[in-house]
Amino acid sequence: MWVMGQYVAAALDATVCNAMPFVKRKNKGKYPDKPVRVVPLTPEEKKAEEEEALKEFLNFFNSMEAKNKGK
Repeated sequence: MWVMGQYVAAALDATVCNAMPFVKRKNKGKYPDKPVRVVPLTPEEKKAEEEEALKEFLNFFNSMEAKNKGK
C-alpha cells in the first residue's frame, strides 16, 4: 500500500500541482520514469548502473569537446 501511495502522490504532484498557475514553485512535479524499487539493487545491477552512468558522462564530455574544437 505504501508503494501505491507513492505513485498516487507523484501523480497528484505531476498533474494537480502543475496545473495551478498561482502556485510558484521552482521545480515542476513529474511522474517517476522508473518503478519504485522496494528491494535493494544486487551488486550486478549496481555495477551495470555505474557503467551506464559512466558511458553517459563520457558521451557528454566527448560531445562538448567536439563542439569546442570547432570554435
